[in-house]
Amino acid sequence: MKVQKVLVISGIFSVLCVVIIIGILGSNNSLPNKNCYVRFESSDGTKEDPFARARFHWQRIRNPITNEIPRNIGTKEIAFVNKLAEQTGKTHQPLIDQWVSRGPYHIGGRTKALALDILDENTILAGCVS
Repeated sequence: MKVQKVLVISGIFSVLCVVIIIGILGSNNSLPNKNCYVRFESSDGTKEDPFARARFHWQRIRNPITNEIPRNIGTKEIAFVNKLAEQTGKTHQPLIDQWVSRGPYHIGGRTKALALDILDENTILAGCVS
């Protein structure tokens, strides 16, 4: 009888210790969460640098010599585009008749991604699952 009491008490104590250890290890916040998603409030910048996007655009359109954005840059851009259209004699019509398909053919799937190179208009990348 005395041995049974000791076995029952030690069994209960062992189960209690296992439950406490699992509880402590299970509440560890340093383990990665499988359902952790990063949400961005907006694309204006980050918490560390909220003006990152504005600075990026400013660096792209500024004059590197004067380090300023030229006055009336919008109207100058429109005038330049109109001047190019007059010089070439072309209007803003799509160039569908000049399209040449370069393959691959029968890839067996739908196009899942399309990338256009903004620096080279002759480069178009299409990705699909086959």
